[in-house]
Amino acid sequence: MTGSPFLSGATLLTMKPGELPFVGNLRIEGRHIVALGAVESKAGDDLFDCHGCVVMPGLIQTHLHLSQTLFRNTAENLSLLGWLKRHILPFEAAHTLESVAISSQLAVAELFLSGTTTVLTMEAARHVESVLEVVTRFGIRAVVGKSLVDKPVGDADFSEPPDEAIADVFRLKETWHGRAQGRIEVCLAPRFALGCSESLLRRVARVADGEKLRIHTHAAENYLETEQVRYGTGRGNIEYLHSLGLLGSSTYIAHCIHLEPAEFDLLAETGSHVLHCPTANLKLGSGIAPIPELVSKGVSVTLGSDGAACNNVLDMFREMNMAVLIQSGRLGVGHLGAAQVLEMATRKAAEALKKDKEIGTLEVGKLADIVVLDLNRPNTCPSENIIAAIVHGAAPQNVRHVFVDGWQVVRDGELTEIDLKELLPQARESLRELGQRAGQLA
Repeated sequence: MTGSPFLSGATLLTMKPGELPFVGNLRIEGRHIVALGAVESKAGDDLFDCHGCVVMPGLIQTHLHLSQTLFRNTAENLSLLGWLKRHILPFEAAHTLESVAISSQLAVAELFLSGTTTVLTMEAARHVESVLEVVTRFGIRAVVGKSLVDKPVGDADFSEPPDEAIADVFRLKETWHGRAQGRIEVCLAPRFALGCSESLLRRVARVADGEKLRIHTHAAENYLETEQVRYGTGRGNIEYLHSLGLLGSSTYIAHCIHLEPAEFDLLAETGSHVLHCPTANLKLGSGIAPIPELVSKGVSVTLGSDGAACNNVLDMFREMNMAVLIQSGRLGVGHLGAAQVLEMATRKAAEALKKDKEIGTLEVGKLADIVVLDLNRPNTCPSENIIAAIVHGAAPQNVRHVFVDGWQVVRDGELTEIDLKELLPQARESLRELGQRAGQLA
């Protein structure tokens, strides 16, 4: 049995407000950070030489679909509704427990190798227990939701009566919520307004309040989607959700691109959280979310890569970089900076998830969700400006070590719990079978 991890000679980027990077050491015991700064190792410690490396909090992604990872590179050159109806929903309807497990494991492997330690995910309507088994087994911190849909969207109809769908959420909550010493949570995930009746959405609001569960949904992602919601309800997408009681400090809304002026204030006043997915939004041609304007109103904004089906990779470094660049192109340089987006990916995300007493910064007593980045590589050297190097230059190749809850899941750039030599052939075969079932691949 190895001793307690001791990381020496690192540049510590704690992400505490106002604290500059400094050189020091960090010690983990069990699940927690127990010392950092000018501290000494103890006999029997598991020693990590981190000279030339940055030690920072694990990255937090607040919008993902793990079960879509197998669909990577299969639905190209489409906007949201066509992409969803013609490819993604048929694939989801054809999933099995086994294919969901392989898809989720492939996602977790990629997330760890690119420094992500915590995720908020929305999964398909079926086989969510398979996702929960994977995230529990392999060590990522996860809040997982089952898609709630009671109106057909396209030909692949897996809508469920609201009573059955909510009963399934209760079953998942009873079995999984709070597992792995609190590392695993279950949330409510109404997919989007076009797939949910008013009755279901009102029911979600009541259950979320009564059970103290988070709500994770999509809204105002695509212009046509937003116009269809307006045609059916007479309201903008965010206004409609608010009228049903769905906005609030435990509500997390992906995208929020096509907003009415009053909706900025609604999001701010209710404390709702916007989940920004810049690369996926560009790839599906959905548009550019008005992030600087939302931030100026006091809206909580965090980041996610959305999914491999609409982004192709789950790389948070790319999302941070893209978040800055698209606002520079849209509004001019300086409207959203590297330091801001790094906060969105760490401390601000932890605050949004109400986990900032546990994760999001490096502090004694907090859980050891930690990433060690080797900046002594061609893509990040010289790295005099560490934050710029991370946001604008870093990539998965810079990730040397990753810990979640004190559990080392990446060591020297290699996964410790997932065997890629076994997983990757399984993923290719699983996609072939899935595509045949869905009528998507020859």
